[in-house]
Amino acid sequence: MEVGGLVGTSNNGTVTSCYARGAVSGNNLVGGLIGRIQYDTVTSCYATGAVSGNSDVGGLIGNIANGTVTSCYATGAVSGNNDVGGLVGYIYNSTVSSCYWDMETSSQSISSGGDGRITTEMTYPYAANTYVGWDFTTVWAADTDSSVNSGYPYLRKQAFLPEGEEEGETPSEGEMPGEGETPGEGEATPVQTPVVQGMTEDQARAQLTAAGFVVQVRYESSDSVPEGQVIRQEPEGGVLLAPGGTVTLVISSDDASEGGCCQNSKGLMTPVALIRRLLGDWLLIGVSMGALILVTRRR
Repeated sequence: MEVGGLVGTSNNGTVTSCYARGAVSGNNLVGGLIGRIQYDTVTSCYATGAVSGNSDVGGLIGNIANGTVTSCYATGAVSGNNDVGGLVGYIYNSTVSSCYWDMETSSQSISSGGDGRITTEMTYPYAANTYVGWDFTTVWAADTDSSVNSGYPYLRKQAFLPEGEEEGETPSEGEMPGEGETPGEGEATPVQTPVVQGMTEDQARAQLTAAGFVVQVRYESSDSVPEGQVIRQEPEGGVLLAPGGTVTLVISSDDASEGGCCQNSKGLMTPVALIRRLLGDWLLIGVSMGALILVTRRR
């Protein structure tokens, strides 16, 4: 009987952007995510739970026949007797590409498909030969501080339970609800922050404001990002944030460069930019008001 952390068996289907974290045990055809697939496509999935069985046992999938698996990984401990693999137990006439398993946490150095990596290669900062070709803009997110998924990539549409809380709990005041939770009375449901890197300041402001976020801006010089465009956003795009939360945009600006008091990265600064650099916007406003009063009196 096929056993999987998410699905026992799947035929002629598509499995995309899924994950499983629970331990799985069975006899034959046992996988951390799926026990067995036939003529299936599996993309952008992962499993982290321990897997144990007798035959055709894999950290992600136990048995693959005429299938395609792309951009997936597994980290759970795997044990069995026959056709056992860190990622895939047994494979027939199938393709596994850009998929990985953790050889250390799985205690498996072999797999019928995929590439084995050590833990430091699979956790942030990720090795150059790992997660090759993965979409870290719209599908995956990097766990940069190991606070979400122990440093391994996680799905952008995924939410996690805060440590120490159980599924179904109402979060404490001021906390964001995790997976399986419902917001408490009067609390807003968190939403994904739009990805605005590379947009102009006005475009980024419009998108974030429309999504219900408060926008703050600061300026930095950049040799690679055109003036007026977003260098980065904090927090990064795709992060779950309650409406009304603050997103900071870092905008490329020549006036923010360190090229001296009278120059920027393109040469001499304009008089307005120079006044702003030396004396600030308030004095510029004062000078403009004084000139207006003088002209009015002469009339």
